[in-house]
Amino acid sequence: MLMLLITFFIFIKINKSLLSLILLILLILESLFVLRKPKSIFEHRLNDYFIIVRYPFCKWSFIFQQVNKKALESECKNIYRNLSREIIHIFNFVDSHHQRGYYRTITHTVIKDRLKRLERKQKLKILTCKPIYLKDFTKIKKSITNNNCKRCKGSQHCIWNKSSIKPRQFYFVEFYIYWLF
Repeated sequence: MLMLLITFFIFIKINKSLLSLILLILLILESLFVLRKPKSIFEHRLNDYFIIVRYPFCKWSFIFQQVNKKALESECKNIYRNLSREIIHIFNFVDSHHQRGYYRTITHTVIKDRLKRLERKQKLKILTCKPIYLKDFTKIKKSITNNNCKRCKGSQHCIWNKSSIKPRQFYFVEFYIYWLF
């Protein structure tokens, strides 16, 4: 955002046509980066629950949890079952040589432990893994279930609803995926 503002102010002050054209192109590209448009250029969906975001000229790729809208069409039990399956297979992309590189994510213990297992198998190298905060899963649960727990009759007895209230440790993790021949 800062780069966008700086480029904009330089663009206004410059009178030379070639330099202003270059700055205009740079301004458009920076605007696209800030707005993340078009998303298809930057995002790669790993599954219905996770995406990788890659920005040009940036060495780091970012892994986020973002639910695909079509995954929300089933009932809660199926959603949580599918999410559990997808967490198990989230790092299947590690075996693909097209996915090698540097990654950052903020995640909880389950995924951090999965990364450590892959490191023991020498499929990736964890560069940084530090605890950053404690937080419950209520916000994540709302996005995964499309906030349907309020309307669900069995939400008081639901194990996923009860477990999302407990605070969990979240970690900032940086890792590198390399490919051995």
